[in-house]
Parts: sequence; structure tokens; C-alpha cells
Amino acid sequence: MMKQRTIVKEAHQKNLSIRDVVIARGLMDQDAFDAFFDYEKMIKPD
Repeated sequence: MMKQRTIVKEAHQKNLSIRDVVIARGLMDQDAFDAFFDYEKMIKPD
């Protein structure tokens, strides 16, 4: 829980996306992040 809060706080303070912070910290690479989140489904839920 604390790690997630820290990531969100850093993204907000630096005006970055959560994706950018996660990738910059080396927690996930771009392909893994994009595969984990289905943007089409987020935009148009069933």
C-alpha cells in the first residue's frame, strides 16, 4: 500500500503519469505495463 501511495504522490508532484513513474523507477517496462492495463477496456467498459 505504501509503495502505491508513494508512486501516486510522486506522479502528482512531478506532473507525470503513473505509467511514467513506474517505468522510471524500473518497476515494470513499457510492454509489461501496457499489457497489464487494457486501455481500450478502460475507455469503453463492457
